[in-house]
Amino acid sequence: MSTASILAKLRSLREGNKSLLLEGIGVAVAAVVVERTLRGIGADGKQFEKYSPKYLEKRLKAGRGSSVNLSYEGLMLSDVSNKVEGNRAIVYFPSDKENIKAYGLTHGKKPRKFFAIGQAEVDSAMDRVKRHYKGIVGG
Repeated sequence: MSTASILAKLRSLREGNKSLLLEGIGVAVAAVVVERTLRGIGADGKQFEKYSPKYLEKRLKAGRGSSVNLSYEGLMLSDVSNKVEGNRAIVYFPSDKENIKAYGLTHGKKPRKFFAIGQAEVDSAMDRVKRHYKGIVGG
């Protein structure tokens, strides 16, 4: 095997590992957003503002409870997905309906900033990924 073919193989492995690493980052970030949101906490680390009395009444009648967790049927948060494009891990809503719902929640009358992460959450996600992929990336 020539030096050139060995180097090409190493580059190929490194690129594959980078893609795996980015995929792991996307999964970890998506998990952070969903888990935090279900606990009723926004991207700023604060509890979400309470539901309006009218909406709360609707939730209670439907047996959904009073917890402000942005989950009525669970469809929006279960739609959170991730993909790798180039050198980026992208977390997004593939369903137009759920994407529009999320946009309304972040830009409506009572904005609930949930689809973002802070530096502490980035660090936490990176630690999760590093632990999980330590054997792949070495070190």
